[in-house]
Amino acid sequence: MILTKIKNRLIIFVSKLLYQSRAYYYRCKNRKKKKIFIYTDSRGYEVSNLWNKKNPFSSYVGDLVKEYNVEYHICEYSSTTIIDFLYEYYGEGTRGKKYDYVIAHVGLVDFSPRPRSMANDIIKSKSHKIKFFKWDLRMFDKYLEREISSEIYNGELLSNLYDCEFLKNEIIPLLQNIPNLIYIGCNPIISNWRGNYWQDRPKDINRILMAYNSVMLTELKEKKVVDIKDWNECDIRNYTVDNIHLNREGYNKITLNLKQILTEIK
Repeated sequence: MILTKIKNRLIIFVSKLLYQSRAYYYRCKNRKKKKIFIYTDSRGYEVSNLWNKKNPFSSYVGDLVKEYNVEYHICEYSSTTIIDFLYEYYGEGTRGKKYDYVIAHVGLVDFSPRPRSMANDIIKSKSHKIKFFKWDLRMFDKYLEREISSEIYNGELLSNLYDCEFLKNEIIPLLQNIPNLIYIGCNPIISNWRGNYWQDRPKDINRILMAYNSVMLTELKEKKVVDIKDWNECDIRNYTVDNIHLNREGYNKITLNLKQILTEIK
């Protein structure tokens, strides 16, 4: 067990050293090219191989790194949310910086139903970011108490981070204010296949996730969106490893969509 942990940490360390060096090379090489800010949750890297952990070159991120001046942030937290993205973009980290394009691949954690205790822990971990935007933490406590599903999952009621009204009234206006934002949406979840995920997902995950995704696509219609809501069961099995996280073929699809959008934005 100890030797396995040491081996895994060594794999991650060596991989990180190599992909960071490679990314630095392209950052220098492409320093005079268009600048892109990319922020992703765990869908920003290929999750089925330990060597690929947070490795941009396992996904569409690396495809863009090779051609543009890219600043990327891949799954910087165990639960990476839209709140994290907005805080990174509007906070001290990027103040004074300018980007030609901004790509956001987040929302899955915010929208998906999960055990209530887990959702509560996520909100607690984001409390300073919530306060940064002057949102009332007590309001989030109320959101957590909403009944979004009758299912008991892993012994608990299910919650997500906020309701669709908060998404429309508070989150989306901040997204709309970001110049040249490109949002990567969510694909449907099929109930009769889990891929390499270790357990079945909540029964209502597709209904809830797609409702929020629909709000995003509708409200961000003036922005550029990679819309994958129409992927069918065959697409999901072919392009993801577990209903959610993409494989290389799936990333190739996203890369093509992104490159087409990037050529359209002036």
